Amino acid sequence: MEGSFGEGHLNLPESHEQEPQVLSSLTILVSRHGEKYTAEDDIPEGSKPGDLTEKGFETAKEMGRTLQVPDRLTVVSYHTDVPRTEKTAEGIVEGLKQQIAEGNKQAEFRGPKDLTSRLKWNKNSEEILGEINPEFGRITTEKSFDEAINWWIYKSKDSTNNIEWTKGLARTFNTFMGVGEKLKDGSNVLINMVTHGGAPDRFLLSILRQKGLIGKEGAEGLKEMGGALGYLDSFQINVRRFDNGQTNSTFLFRNHEVELTRDDLMELIQNLK
Repeated sequence: MEGSFGEGHLNLPESHEQEPQVLSSLTILVSRHGEKYTAEDDIPEGSKPGDLTEKGFETAKEMGRTLQVPDRLTVVSYHTDVPRTEKTAEGIVEGLKQQIAEGNKQAEFRGPKDLTSRLKWNKNSEEILGEINPEFGRITTEKSFDEAINWWIYKSKDSTNNIEWTKGLARTFNTFMGVGEKLKDGSNVLINMVTHGGAPDRFLLSILRQKGLIGKEGAEGLKEMGGALGYLDSFQINVRRFDNGQTNSTFLFRNHEVELTRDDLMELIQNLK
């Protein structure tokens, strides 16, 4: 299966080219892992079915090299707990680092971090998420992202109900967006999430239906958007804060961009059954 990502699909906001001026930006980029080996493939020594292929890693690097990013950027990178997602996240980060170096830009990288085995639940997380300090600095910003991820994991870890995982992911995005609305002037953050499993797909399909971009569920609905999700297929949520006091939040998938608010996410959570 060929990987696919479009130029418009993965563009990040460039604050110095926007009118009115963008004071800060947050982009949540959620990607499926790259191409993996199957049992029928000629698998090189040291690899096994399910691992990322060499082509998959190179495609992930190319994705990182071609993302349009601001001149100053903080990258917070996460992956789910299988080797192919970790290698995909590493590839995207490696490509981003090459782009940053070649373009004489500035970036700080955190991760990739394992979403499920390296992050430990903090009993105070709900209080932290409920009262995010609008003046937080970089360390607290990263902590807020980690706490949001932990919200998803903790609320879902004892459940075999995939709907609860999807709701948890929506809560995580809701918290990320809340952080994005309070970033300091000049801050541009990219949250790079590489996933496997069904929760991101279910979230994507739910949002597409809620926003009227597709009319049917599952694969039939995705046919209206160009077909099923391929390797390194991605969607993103953008939060931009402008110097006119306005904040704009959007959802972007395959060159279709619509407004997405935190209220929209709460509506999705309430309607998922």
